[in-house]
Amino acid sequence: VDIDWEYPAADGAVPSADTPADAANYVQLLKDLRAGMDWLGAKTGKHYRLSSAIAATKGKLDLIDWTEASKYMDRMYVMSYDFYGAW
Repeated sequence: VDIDWEYPAADGAVPSADTPADAANYVQLLKDLRAGMDWLGAKTGKHYRLSSAIAATKGKLDLIDWTEASKYMDRMYVMSYDFYGAW
């Protein structure tokens, strides 16, 4: 499963829907998914990968507790195309 939440607590696709709590909600989502995937993996004998597309800009990255979030993911994919935009 690859999560592409643009961007938790930081002017995402619908800025009016963002809330500062989304930073913690994002980490909780990863934690809950990891738990469910590990539970399923214990039953099937498989490892299910969890990854996330993550922001490339410091302002957005600083909002997330990456030490905690990284405990639940196998991979993180930096959206490096964010370095080039319409600004």
